[in-house]
Amino acid sequence: MMKLHLTRNSYFKAFCVLAALVLLSVSSCEHPVGVFASLEEEIPVDEDRGVPTDDYMRTMLISADGEYYFAEFTSLYVRRRAEDFDLDGEPSRSWRRIPKPEAVGEHDTLGSIAEYANDNELWAIYGGELFSRPNDGGETGRGAWSEETAPGDISRASRLFSVGNELLLSARISSTRYELYRRNGSGWDRIGFDGVDDDRVNRINAIVEFDNHYYVATKSRIYRTDDLGINDFEPEDDDLPTAANFRELKVGESNGETALFAAGKKYVSVTTNGTDWTTSDSKSHDGEDVQFTALGWYVAENGNGYLIAGTEESGLYEAPEGDLDRLRRQGSGAELFGRDGNFLTTRLSGGSVHRIFIDEEGRSWRSQDKTHIFVGAPGRGLWRGEHDEEYEVLTWRRE
Repeated sequence: MMKLHLTRNSYFKAFCVLAALVLLSVSSCEHPVGVFASLEEEIPVDEDRGVPTDDYMRTMLISADGEYYFAEFTSLYVRRRAEDFDLDGEPSRSWRRIPKPEAVGEHDTLGSIAEYANDNELWAIYGGELFSRPNDGGETGRGAWSEETAPGDISRASRLFSVGNELLLSARISSTRYELYRRNGSGWDRIGFDGVDDDRVNRINAIVEFDNHYYVATKSRIYRTDDLGINDFEPEDDDLPTAANFRELKVGESNGETALFAAGKKYVSVTTNGTDWTTSDSKSHDGEDVQFTALGWYVAENGNGYLIAGTEESGLYEAPEGDLDRLRRQGSGAELFGRDGNFLTTRLSGGSVHRIFIDEEGRSWRSQDKTHIFVGAPGRGLWRGEHDEEYEVLTWRRE
């Protein structure tokens, strides 16, 4: 009787193992996270590094000396670009919060940051007012801030932009109209939209320089000018979707040429000459009315270039260089954010992404001078992706 009991028990164990393998196989088919999903257990993806994990990064900058990152949350944070080591010899990426200026009210939060290269300064908006501080990570006290004078005809400072060596300010003029200003010594020059209908110049979301022109993305249109000192902005209407809620502009490559990409409602558009635009095929978005919010240009270890696009509620999309019609959502045929790596198993996957920052010479202990991708995800903090040489995949950790 004892021998019969052991034999039946052995059969039962074998059946359980077989059933578990079948369930695992089915689960892998339904949730294609790949063989590297186990990386999540080996990599501390949810560690607290000092920045808010329930907020998100809105802007990132590298200090003028190249030694520090600045990150805009509702407060300003700084950390060394190269990882330090703690007392146990383990890598540490500790962020420090920089206190707000002394003149700022108790409930005023950080609204925008930008680099002003001409004066080697970091500028910020707190409570609609302007402040500056040295563009380095050495002084982090409240006293490092200086209060700056805003243009006299504005209602409220809205957002700062750094374009080349220029510091630009978007400011609210009325309840519906915005204007643009350029820092000129100790004052401001208005470089606004004098020849443009008032009702079309709404919130300014992005400004870039491309092909010796300047492009401005607003909620309703993209505008272009040859010279920031002249009020001759012209709307870019040809070949672009109407009412596209443009949220971001980014310079990358398309078929070997330098290209400008624009993120909007349902579509991503691209131009290589500044005038003729091509728009992604809506069928590549799985039939969804996706709002694209952020863009980044990433060159993989094999030399292939990818456009990375953040969305309002659908995670990350990617398109290989030169083929916007292959714009794919994470996991659905995507290469960077597909089966290989731990991306699909993190809290970053599948939600809103409002900012993408690419550091082409990241300095982590795992991969020196390699491209790092930083992603700001509302309610889920700041995340970093980097190429893992051991596994030859992109791995992700929360900062």
